Amino acid sequence: MTGLDKIIGNIDEQAKRSAAEVLDEALKKRQSMLDDAALRAKEKYDNIISEAEKKCAFNLKSAKASAQSQTAKSVLAEKVYIINETVNEAKRAIMSLPQEDFTKIILKMISNCEVKNDGKVVFNEASLKKLTPDFESRLKELSGCKLVLEKTPCDISDGFIISYGLIEENCTFDAVISAKEPEIKDAVSKILFE
Repeated sequence: MTGLDKIIGNIDEQAKRSAAEVLDEALKKRQSMLDDAALRAKEKYDNIISEAEKKCAFNLKSAKASAQSQTAKSVLAEKVYIINETVNEAKRAIMSLPQEDFTKIILKMISNCEVKNDGKVVFNEASLKKLTPDFESRLKELSGCKLVLEKTPCDISDGFIISYGLIEENCTFDAVISAKEPEIKDAVSKILFE
C-alpha cells in the first residue's frame, strides 16, 4: 500500500467515522424530536380529554338541573290543576246536596255576611228550587238579619246576591271562593305538598 492509498484510506476511514457520527447525531436528534412531538401530542390529547370531560360534566349537570326544573314545573302544574279541580268539585258537591244541607250552607253563608240594613237575598232559578220551603222563616231567625227572599230568580251561576239599597254583595260560589282563595289553596296545598 502506498502512501497515497494510506491517505485515501485514512480520509475514507475518517469520512466513514464522520458520517457515522453525523448519522448517529441525526438519529439522536430525530428520536429527540419524535419524543418531544409525542410528549406534546400527549399533552394536547390530555387537554382535549380534560376539556371534553369538563364540558360533558357541565352539560350533564345542566341537563339534570333542567330536568329537575321541568319535573318541578310539571308537578306544580298538576298540583295547581288538582287544587282547581278540588274547588270546582266542591262547588258541584254543594249544588248536588240535599235540600236541607244546601239550605244550611246558604244560611251559614248569609250569617257570615255583615248585613246592617234591610235587604233581599236573590238566587238563580236552580238555587231557588234547592232551598227548603221553610227557608224564609229560617232566614228571619238569623240574628241581626233583616233580609227577605226575592222570589224572582236572577242571572248568576250559583250562590246568591244580597242586595240592600244601592249595595249588592256578591255571594256566588266563585266570588266566595275567590275571596277565600288563599286560605283554600293553602289548605289544599298543605295536603298536596306535605
